[in-house]
Amino acid sequence: MTKANKPSGMTEAEYRFRCAAYKLEHEREPGADFLTRPMAITAFAGHYGPAGYVLTVNGSPTRSLIVVAGHDRHNAAMYRLDHSGRAQVLSKGRSLEPTTGPKFELVAGVWALLQERGLIDDRGNFTTDYRAECVQENATHG
Repeated sequence: MTKANKPSGMTEAEYRFRCAAYKLEHEREPGADFLTRPMAITAFAGHYGPAGYVLTVNGSPTRSLIVVAGHDRHNAAMYRLDHSGRAQVLSKGRSLEPTTGPKFELVAGVWALLQERGLIDDRGNFTTDYRAECVQENATHG
């Protein structure tokens, strides 16, 4: 299967995230169906501010579910839940991030997407300005 073209209006960061998430689970490039599904990024609070984010691509079951837990990029753990509910550790703090391969692509894609949306700052700190409890998006960008 060849990689589907980036939908009009989709940012490079979102496209990178979606392609990497799909490829890690299915070992092939995503089609237009996955690239055009709605996605959501939901912040969850800790006692002193944001404690993490959940990134999902809509579907039944959910097509992709990534949990980022911590207070900044340097200390956060990142997990992927597959369609059967099994958790896979993607990274545990910046010193234990993968440096090559599909996990690296997904971890890098998540950080790029969160930074683009203003949910982490240039230093990797989770922002205290949630912008909303849930950043819901319609991926058709139409």
